[in-house]
Amino acid sequence: GRAPSALDIADLDAPLIAAFLHHLEADRHNRPATRNNRLAAVHSLFAYLALHHPEHAGTIQRVLAIPTKRTLRNLLTYLTEPEVAALLQACDQQRWTGRRDHAMFVLTIQTGLRISELAGLTRADVTLGIGANVHTIGKGRKERRTPLVPTTRTILRSWMAEQAGDPPDPLFPTTTGKLECGTVFAVSIRQQLVSDTTPELHTASDTQALSEDAHDYTTTRYT
Repeated sequence: GRAPSALDIADLDAPLIAAFLHHLEADRHNRPATRNNRLAAVHSLFAYLALHHPEHAGTIQRVLAIPTKRTLRNLLTYLTEPEVAALLQACDQQRWTGRRDHAMFVLTIQTGLRISELAGLTRADVTLGIGANVHTIGKGRKERRTPLVPTTRTILRSWMAEQAGDPPDPLFPTTTGKLECGTVFAVSIRQQLVSDTTPELHTASDTQALSEDAHDYTTTRYT
């Protein structure tokens, strides 16, 4: 074989790339989604090369023409009202983290915020007076204000009174006082899913629904 540093663009032709992709699936047992991710990286490199090495246009175009594989996408299901109630009741409100998770879930279920939006909330983003709402900046830097119903407003008021802080402070901090992240949110959900107090939520479809995008699984609205 040749050292990677000695390879030329002409060496990285379409048959070689195709053989590499086959190796991922056949020998390393990667799924089509992983194979497509690797191909996307290769396509990105060759799209760059196309601008700077026109003399290899034929080789580059043949690599760029390698298609992605179709993959199965998990179907996101929706929580029923009993399942939502079970999730909220599973939060141990005798503990600080349980009260935080309860308030966090209530807000998510009522507003349908994405996990990234929820994790980035600060105390300044919540208005609890007249015209109560939560302010978020979502995908594409789109800004919006989502009204809060009385139940959610009451729970958030109680949580914010307990968790005192300045306006720039995180609304749902970690135990160290830092900003939440999507991983912490996912862990909080999974802890409730494996709890013996939530048999209604012990299915793979519900786990997938909760662990993906909060915006997609939210259907219930508190009144």
